[in-house]
Amino acid sequence: INICHMSPQQMHRRYGSEIQKLWLWTYHYHKEEMINSLEDLKLFPWKDHIQENMPSITRNLDYPVLTWNHIEETLRDDLNKLCLSPSFNKGEHIMSLEWRLVLHDLSEVPIHISFRNPHSLHDETPHQRTALLQIQYQFEDYLRLQKKECDEIESPPPSIISWCIKVKHRIIKASYSEDLFEGDNAPIKDLLRIENQVAKPLRSYQLIDHWLPEDSFQQTVTHYDDGQNRLYQGDEGTSRPLFTYTRPRPLKAKEQGGAWKFMERTMDKWWVSKHKNLRRDYYQYVNDDGKYWVFRDTKGRWFLHGIFA
Repeated sequence: INICHMSPQQMHRRYGSEIQKLWLWTYHYHKEEMINSLEDLKLFPWKDHIQENMPSITRNLDYPVLTWNHIEETLRDDLNKLCLSPSFNKGEHIMSLEWRLVLHDLSEVPIHISFRNPHSLHDETPHQRTALLQIQYQFEDYLRLQKKECDEIESPPPSIISWCIKVKHRIIKASYSEDLFEGDNAPIKDLLRIENQVAKPLRSYQLIDHWLPEDSFQQTVTHYDDGQNRLYQGDEGTSRPLFTYTRPRPLKAKEQGGAWKFMERTMDKWWVSKHKNLRRDYYQYVNDDGKYWVFRDTKGRWFLHGIFA
């Protein structure tokens, strides 16, 4: 989190009153309720932090545009130029952008683009696929809203004559965390990159200790500003398969051949179950086709419930 964007109350709650004072002096936060703190500077010399201007690129178009096909290439060029800005270092990652459109009537429309994980524009030069996808999603939402409003008044939607794209929130990630364990972190990076590219948040799940397979997982609670990975949950699930059928599939008879291994015995929830079956004996069955998770109920019937990776 970029602490210069935090409020005084947040700094006090997280770091205490003394750190809050140092923060107020450094960023020269002008609020009436902070006058007493700023007066303390008379007793101790302190140098303000001059906040740098956020990197931005302004584009004046040669002709009005309104469709994404006419916008994408020009916007890609602007994102690459943004990476060349002296105030935008390669090690900095962005959390949000603002794309401010200027319409033919000179009105301005700000479009906010946010990323679920810290994103590096420099690493995706020159294609800028991730940033362009997120901008396209927001632009399509804007067009739908414009079309609805224009249909009501029976007028064509206003075209775009210029824009300014600006970094709104950026953070610095230490370089050693990117390179020290590159081999181990590569799959996680791919997942975070994919999560940045989708239009809607990905659902992620984690396994929990529960005797009943149907209740042995839950959806994780995601907070997109914590900078933590939500998709990778470690090496759980070694005793149960990651893929299970919503409804177990009947097996006509126990297969002959292959390798069988008893895994566990579970009990149904007798207080809600409408069936007489209260027990399941789970086995791991391995043959030439794969590794399967099967169980036998109290009536001796066999079911296929999952497949091991």
